[in-house]
Amino acid sequence: AVNLATGAYNLPIPGIGKYCIVLANNNTLADIATTVPSNRIRTQNAAGIVKLNVLSNSSAFQQNFGLFKGAMLSGSVFLDVAGGAGAVAHDGIRFAGSGFIETGLPNLTVSAGASVASVTTGATGKYTLLIPEGTAPFAISTIAPSNLIVVSGSPGTTGGSFARPNLNISSLTSGISYTDVYLGLAPLSQMSPNGSQGTEAGSSVIYPHVFRAGSMGSVSFSLTTVASGSQVWNQVLYRDTNCNNLIDAGETTIVAPINLVLDELLCLIVKQSVPATATEGAQATTTLQATFSYTGSSPLLQNQLSVTDVTIVSNPNLIVKKTVSNITKAISASADITADPGDVLEYTLTVQGQGSYVVQASASTPLLINDATSPYTKYVGGSAVCPGGANLPTTLTCISTTAPSAGGEGAVEWRFTGSLGLSAPVSVSYRVKVDP
Repeated sequence: AVNLATGAYNLPIPGIGKYCIVLANNNTLADIATTVPSNRIRTQNAAGIVKLNVLSNSSAFQQNFGLFKGAMLSGSVFLDVAGGAGAVAHDGIRFAGSGFIETGLPNLTVSAGASVASVTTGATGKYTLLIPEGTAPFAISTIAPSNLIVVSGSPGTTGGSFARPNLNISSLTSGISYTDVYLGLAPLSQMSPNGSQGTEAGSSVIYPHVFRAGSMGSVSFSLTTVASGSQVWNQVLYRDTNCNNLIDAGETTIVAPINLVLDELLCLIVKQSVPATATEGAQATTTLQATFSYTGSSPLLQNQLSVTDVTIVSNPNLIVKKTVSNITKAISASADITADPGDVLEYTLTVQGQGSYVVQASASTPLLINDATSPYTKYVGGSAVCPGGANLPTTLTCISTTAPSAGGEGAVEWRFTGSLGLSAPVSVSYRVKVDP
């Protein structure tokens, strides 16, 4: 008999020979059918029978049967991204049909409620959860990697429902194993780079960008501009069909959503026209926003991303260069970098004369270097200061700076007196924090 308090049992072995230890609810030797209470899930030695080959009278064996009071859930976390024969992207059904290659996601934590149960997925993304009796309702969830998003889910045989990003389970019956409980993930789309250029009033500049579809879906675009002064800056978005970073004859503007498949690239060009009456130092920050909709997702899943283009009206005899570095991730300065929510970025603007031209500035007509915080970022207080050392030529004097308050948004400006030529550029910088 089994000790009901501890689960321990002691079964004498008559002698050398072959035996079967059977888990049952009676002690009839002729009855070798295994039975367990209806509210228990079999875990260790789940068949309920252990076969022994006793070779000596001194043999001792530790043979355990595992019984769990509750229910079992099994399923997988997988990339729900492509359709093949019999398979549909973003429907939450794991299906290895002909022509459909499915990738499991290992080492992800799948949780049932805040403190019910959790487990790490195996190499194929599969998992099994043991749910104690009486703990429903609860939600099954996983924390997706930063480049993925929960797109779909299927409650399988639980009778639950999917409400992104969770599977909600209202009730379970102890002793029952529930199957086909799936969470589908899909990659986030990407768009880059940010742009910055200086140009003359009355001219136009172009900014190439690339959008990569994270999965099967459609993308729509919008342009918004924040400009200094009262002039109207005009922007147009073109589809760069041959991806040569030029607006060629026959390439048209984008006015409607575009359907894309997994990993498809879409080349874009923003054309910025500068008002003829814009004064030196005036600038416009144009945000290109993309809204990507995952085909077939229910409810409809969209993710939004954006890039910014900063155009500064400059003296044609000046060279202006803008770079950005990721302080948090220790990524060195370039024209474009990647960033996550919470990262601190440092923008640097470098200005120098071109050829033999020398800028002469005074207190009444100072040399102005302007910029503005990008959308979805906040100014890091005290970061826009007058430059010194190698960043400030001996011929220039920084007389003042203007910047938003800490955690604010808006224009950043430096004012200088003196002269600036080609041989010794001036560099200024400031920091922002990406919105969470």
